[in-house]
Amino acid sequence: RRASDDPQRIVAILSGSRDPPAMPDDFRSLVLDRARSRLGYREDAGRPNRGLIVRLSLAGAVRGGKPLGIHEGVAWCAAFAGLCLFDDDLRAARAWTPELHAAGQLPQPIGWRAAVWECVRDARATGAFFEAQAALEPLPGDLIVCGRSGQDPRVPGQEGHIAIADERADGGVYAIGGNEASPTPGEPDGVRRTLRRWDDTREPIVGVIRIGDAASGAGDGGQR
Repeated sequence: RRASDDPQRIVAILSGSRDPPAMPDDFRSLVLDRARSRLGYREDAGRPNRGLIVRLSLAGAVRGGKPLGIHEGVAWCAAFAGLCLFDDDLRAARAWTPELHAAGQLPQPIGWRAAVWECVRDARATGAFFEAQAALEPLPGDLIVCGRSGQDPRVPGQEGHIAIADERADGGVYAIGGNEASPTPGEPDGVRRTLRRWDDTREPIVGVIRIGDAASGAGDGGQR
């Protein structure tokens, strides 16, 4: 467990009282480091979508320009991505707009959201969303967007899943996500590293959100 994720700090995170952290030159690597540092976190046993990692993930979620105000009891993969993007900088999360990103004032190409379709909407507004058919090779720290339960998060209001790309794999990419199911029956969902395959039809990869270097917009990347 990260020292910075001590439960006593949730009040400080919610208040937004900390100074915003200095951004490194490689923001994408920072996002991935934050995701990796939270591997192993789990929901509370027998309490789906509840527990410390859920509260931390939803602490900064914003909707309609206001704090979401929901801290447990909902799916949290999108909120976990927001946690990795913003960490505990709630002032940045609440101020985020596509215009501030375009002006180079905030490196995050999406806001801290609670729904995957909201992440896709933001990324389209900043030019950071790429359809899976575009054959964009996700770089470590980019976001992988998947469909779920027959729904497509490219459509507003529909369900999906989102995770942070970690490492290229044959036919897919390993990604770190929140709200990931355990391969062991009965274990609670949590933060796990999962292989996401390009040919998966159950949870198909529908797009990639490019996380650029600090204040550099969508960044650049290769083809797969």
